[in-house]
Amino acid sequence: MSTRLSGARAPSRRALRGVRPGSWSGIVHRFADAAVTNGLGVFASAIAFRILLALVPFCLFALALLGFLSLDEVWRDSIAPEVRDRLSSDAFAVVDRTAERILTTKESFWLTAGAAIALWEVSAAIRVTMRALDRIQDDDERRPLRDRLIVSLGLSVPLAACFLGALAAAQLLPPLADRKGGGLVGDIAGRAFGWAIGVLFVVLAIALLLRFAPRRQRPFRIAGAASVFVVVCWTIASALFGVYVTYIASYGSVFGGLATAFVLMLYVYVSALTFLGGLQLEALVGPAAKER
Repeated sequence: MSTRLSGARAPSRRALRGVRPGSWSGIVHRFADAAVTNGLGVFASAIAFRILLALVPFCLFALALLGFLSLDEVWRDSIAPEVRDRLSSDAFAVVDRTAERILTTKESFWLTAGAAIALWEVSAAIRVTMRALDRIQDDDERRPLRDRLIVSLGLSVPLAACFLGALAAAQLLPPLADRKGGGLVGDIAGRAFGWAIGVLFVVLAIALLLRFAPRRQRPFRIAGAASVFVVVCWTIASALFGVYVTYIASYGSVFGGLATAFVLMLYVYVSALTFLGGLQLEALVGPAAKER
């Protein structure tokens, strides 16, 4: 298996011998070639699928946790108004009724099973990322299943917290700040603060993955080419997604709901592809590239 994969990569490297490695065009050509050779699009699809599978059980777990902690007002005062603005009245009635039932009955099933299912799907996405990282770093040696499970399950909680924190900071904090008033200055300050917090979460997630996910672990580093690339691309994608769901999406028809679901899936896929692209860029221009 290892021989076959190595042989498949050799032609692409030879094809780039005429490109100057230090130039911007050289980096772009190497990046594009490596992304295709390492199958980043396929890995991103698998990661996005796992993340989408984790969304529903995690949302139910979050509601169950709010009910268990007697924080029902968080749903009613902060989250429900945002959901109401993005759904039709009938759809919101179903969502609100389900949420109120989970909050008031304090269902222990979703508090336990919901968390377990969500974390398992997140760990599966991490295992895909681990394999992608090994491919990116030209490491074709397969790790034992036990090692992959230990690492992925250990990273699932902090990484899930980082990405959900980033999403919440970017999508929920600005509207919440706007509801408190403050005019144009308050709105800009709230958005800047939300995006800054989201960026910190994303950078921390990248640092954790680069430290623990590869088979050949490397020193812990916060900043790098991966962080810059992912933050810029993820910020643009999240901003466009926020504009769509706030100003463009139509929630009063079946077509509008399907279109929104498609845009959500596209956003998750682009986020996963961006994340892997940042890891690939780090392998090409970061400190690890100088070691090889």
